[in-house]
Amino acid sequence: LPEMIVCGDQSAGKSSVLEAISGMSFPTKDNICTRFATELVLRRHATTAVKVSINPGPDRSAEERECLSQFSIDTDSNTPGLGVVVEMAKEVMGLSEIKVFSSDSLRVELCGPSQPHLTLVDLPGLFRAGNRDQSVQDAKMVR
Repeated sequence: LPEMIVCGDQSAGKSSVLEAISGMSFPTKDNICTRFATELVLRRHATTAVKVSINPGPDRSAEERECLSQFSIDTDSNTPGLGVVVEMAKEVMGLSEIKVFSSDSLRVELCGPSQPHLTLVDLPGLFRAGNRDQSVQDAKMVR
């Protein structure tokens, strides 16, 4: 099935491109917005269903992996909105002003009669040098 991955510099409009393609409102802001990979899986199906989960990153301990794997939204109606789901995931992933990026990924599966068979992946924007908000380690993680 088709899969589209959008990558590029920070604030280049990657999330806006995916929003235009999918019709889903991806969170966008003037500062750092995409802090982890978000996989939006669209599938045509007779009934509407939404399932959201977190795939733990390779740097997570067994205990953290277990905790992150328990994050789940599973419903036959609309989710609270992708922006709300992303904020919930940030909290579970432990993101803050200090920990800016995560190797975890958010998976949002949307099924319904009007959905195409398509997977979209939104990645954090690339940057080359650290600053007060983003470290050199963050730059390496994003790459």
